[in-house]
Amino acid sequence: MKNKELHNARSTTIKIKVTSETRKELEQLIHENQWTLEEGYRIILGAGMGYIQASPPKEEDLVRVGMPRTKKEMINRLVIMESLLASTRFRMFELQQANSRWELSTGAVFAENTSLKALLKEKDQQIHILQKELHGLQEELSKIQAVDHKESTILNPASTEKPNNFFRKIKSRLENK
Repeated sequence: MKNKELHNARSTTIKIKVTSETRKELEQLIHENQWTLEEGYRIILGAGMGYIQASPPKEEDLVRVGMPRTKKEMINRLVIMESLLASTRFRMFELQQANSRWELSTGAVFAENTSLKALLKEKDQQIHILQKELHGLQEELSKIQAVDHKESTILNPASTEKPNNFFRKIKSRLENK
């Protein structure tokens, strides 16, 4: 249940006023333990909650499970464990949020990739059709240019033939009709 609650939880900001001396002590403790500022504040807050919520254990229970025997030892251990637990919970929350964002972005990338592949296939088909059409137009152009060349030769015999040949061809064409 805690995992589900943590996954659905939202991060909120808490503002408190403390003396500058207390702030310095907090920051020094955080620095000594090499925590980030946020991580340190969460650990310290969690440790304080653990201390306040703790009830004194029975002596026989402590001996049986190998726990510290004095209240001070118990408090120290509880503070350490509670602080680690608070930090771990928040890190887990952050990682779950990051994972959720990653899954969403991965899904978007996959959908975009799929649509781009479909678009590419469609464009390839269009290119193939246009290439066929271009080939047909090039063949028609070649035919037209061949006919134009023949007609220009007839109309302008000086460019390719001697005048006698030109008139002979015209005469033979007229006779064949």
